[in-house]
Amino acid sequence: MSYEHYFPDPPPHPGPPWHEQPRATPTPDGDLHRLRAGYRRLRRVATLTALGYFTFFLILSAYADGLMTSGSGDGGLTTGLTLGLCQLPVVLAAIAVYERIARRRVDPLAATIRQHAEQAAEAQRAAESARIAQAAHTARQGHPGRPGRAGWQRPTGPAGGAW
Repeated sequence: MSYEHYFPDPPPHPGPPWHEQPRATPTPDGDLHRLRAGYRRLRRVATLTALGYFTFFLILSAYADGLMTSGSGDGGLTTGLTLGLCQLPVVLAAIAVYERIARRRVDPLAATIRQHAEQAAEAQRAAESARIAQAAHTARQGHPGRPGRAGWQRPTGPAGGAW
């Protein structure tokens, strides 16, 4: 008795999994993923830069009293005050770097995604208008014998008038 009849060979393997197959053109989903990752990276870098410097300043203020109170010259400006005044330029530099990277890397991705969305919306509108036009054409053609459609005529009485 042979069991080959009951257990045929498995179908051939279709190839590598979907995530390993190369894509010829970028997809909007892949662009959207890259856009999210870019914004996330920018937010982290800008936040960590500004908060990192502020945390550094607070740690020095709490544990390095001698350094923070020492004078940096004969003008009476201490090192702590100098580092405190440097917080504003550090934050402004973080904002400038954020804007520059956003304009160069993230905004082009956003424009690409916007373009894909507009094209998809235009295609959907065209398909919808084609569907409406087809429905109107079908209604004009009519189906004899079906009330409520063009082409159906009211039955007339024996005298030729309406009942």
